[in-house]
Amino acid sequence: MKKIGIIAGRGNLPKLIYRHCKENNIGCYFVFIDATPNFNIESDLFIETSIGKVGKVLSFFKKCQVTDVILAGGVTKPNFSNVSIDFKGFILLGKILKNRLLGDNVLLTNVLKYIEGHGYNILAVDELLPNMHLKEGFNNKIKFNEKVESDIELGIKVIADLSKFDIGQSIVVQGGRVIAIEAAEGTDQMIKRCKGYIEKDSKYPAFLVKLIKKNQDRRADLPTIGSKTISNIVESGLSGIVLDVNNSLVIEKENICDYAEKNNVFIYGVIPSYEDF
Repeated sequence: MKKIGIIAGRGNLPKLIYRHCKENNIGCYFVFIDATPNFNIESDLFIETSIGKVGKVLSFFKKCQVTDVILAGGVTKPNFSNVSIDFKGFILLGKILKNRLLGDNVLLTNVLKYIEGHGYNILAVDELLPNMHLKEGFNNKIKFNEKVESDIELGIKVIADLSKFDIGQSIVVQGGRVIAIEAAEGTDQMIKRCKGYIEKDSKYPAFLVKLIKKNQDRRADLPTIGSKTISNIVESGLSGIVLDVNNSLVIEKENICDYAEKNNVFIYGVIPSYEDF
């Protein structure tokens, strides 16, 4: 039987993976990166460390006879000037710093390749967890008019164009205008800072577009939303979310779609064609 190693960060994805593995009799071992478990887990099934202690991570996985590795949950990009590292972390850091850009995709892709080079099979989260994707089109009863479709196309084009700079996966658009682009602050903080820029009486709703970057390794950092995202959207006055059907994760999807519907927020699934850009 395979044993899964989870490099875990913030959020509820690690908890969902733990629950799924327990229900399906899959061995699972967690390394929490600058985070602590937000669920009850046996002490011998996890360690806590920093992103620079790669040797410690690999030693733990080797001891637990891990065969497959998954990255799950948000990890804060370290300050490379003072991050604590071990010898293997030093080697990995050298590989990362060779890149011209130091965005999330560069960081996580280098981590994945390094771990993969030590004989581990890397899985995407949705290879383990079922039923986390949206369907194409509307996913609850909240609709929008056809005028929004041009804004969806704008959102897809902007994310595709910005991907070469390894900038965040999310933007907020309204009426042909880009209100915000996700940077180092992350999606939730970006949503919060939009509140003062949304035109409340516009015939065009303001909404979040959150997509995988063009040429991104989908085994790391797939766009993910949960109840916190919806709460921030409601609080900031946004009207909806657009997600990639095949490359986004929705935590507890049925509950999220219902929760959004009760708060008059649409959830819409698309299949973006980046080849057009």
